[in-house]
Amino acid sequence: MKTKAIYKILPLISLLATLGISGTAAADPLPVYPKAIDYNTSPGCASYGDVVSCSTSLLNLLAGLGNQTDIPTGYAIPTPQGALKSYIVVDAGGSAALDNSDTNPVNGQVENGYFANTQGNHYFMTGDTQFPDPAGGPAGDTAKSWDVGIDYLIQALTIGGTRRDLLIGFDFNQPQNGLGSLDVWALITVRDLQGVKTNINYELNRSTVGYGSFNSSYDFDGTNSTVPKSTDFVTVVAADCVKYVGGVITDIQPIYSGTCASNGFSGYVEYPTSKATNSTEFVNFIPELNSNLEALLAQGYDTISVQLRMGCFGGTDRKNGPALADGLPTTHCDGGGYGDVFLMAGPVTGQVPEPQALALAGLGLLGLAALRRRVKNN
Repeated sequence: MKTKAIYKILPLISLLATLGISGTAAADPLPVYPKAIDYNTSPGCASYGDVVSCSTSLLNLLAGLGNQTDIPTGYAIPTPQGALKSYIVVDAGGSAALDNSDTNPVNGQVENGYFANTQGNHYFMTGDTQFPDPAGGPAGDTAKSWDVGIDYLIQALTIGGTRRDLLIGFDFNQPQNGLGSLDVWALITVRDLQGVKTNINYELNRSTVGYGSFNSSYDFDGTNSTVPKSTDFVTVVAADCVKYVGGVITDIQPIYSGTCASNGFSGYVEYPTSKATNSTEFVNFIPELNSNLEALLAQGYDTISVQLRMGCFGGTDRKNGPALADGLPTTHCDGGGYGDVFLMAGPVTGQVPEPQALALAGLGLLGLAALRRRVKNN
């Protein structure tokens, strides 16, 4: 039995080594995502507020690969709970290692990850009493957010003397709990702890005008949680319905629950975008923040504070999170899958892409809009 177990784990060790993950060193560089994604033009990506989200499942589909094909061949990232230790973890559930002290630079200021897997709740929220603030963090760490020092982040993204893009991974496990979709909102605030510079806010929001044209209306004072509206949340969908004609993709439609047929897409093939496996389904970018990290540090900014909400808020169910600003509830709950959110390094940092190419109309955090527009215009 022990021999068989070793044979089973060897391929995983080999793949993690490809990612730059090591469990032996006291402090390792961030894992580097080796696949190049043109998030400016790829039909697998779309803009939601200030964030560009790319579906690894959709990228696999467009490349003619199976939706569960992991890197280096495909685009999904193998992230079993133990492997998260080498990333910078924002939140995770289950048995994930939430201690961020083993990622270079060793003495940098970074908060440990939130433990998101609380039993019986339909939501996760940084700053809520149900989810205690983790240990560690930079100067100015607040109990209402996940915090990281800008200087630390730049150093962590500098590998072999070369600064790389900031990438945000999202491992979405909802379908294992029978709840196909999940409502998500986030606010990323760049703060000057001396109070000289005005806060800069980047928001994950359902707006699809393109990150270069989107401006968040929210701010974070460091003491109280920022309260969004129900209409600010973007819905991460569970599956796509794909139509093939002569072996060619002619249409893709997202579904939030049920099957393709029950949603009126007879003859379509169901293609899970959230696989409920130990693989990460979404790679996210904040292009404007990424390209300006060094400039922000030079201007006197110190800390990045992240507020994150996932699941059901408001309404009458006692398992839901606090009420929202408009008094209305969100509807796609967190049923216990508790998506893992973590930071990793990407390609060598370049120029911010033209935002006009991301002014898309989308129906979920999947980057479907560009592809849908193209196939329907053919």
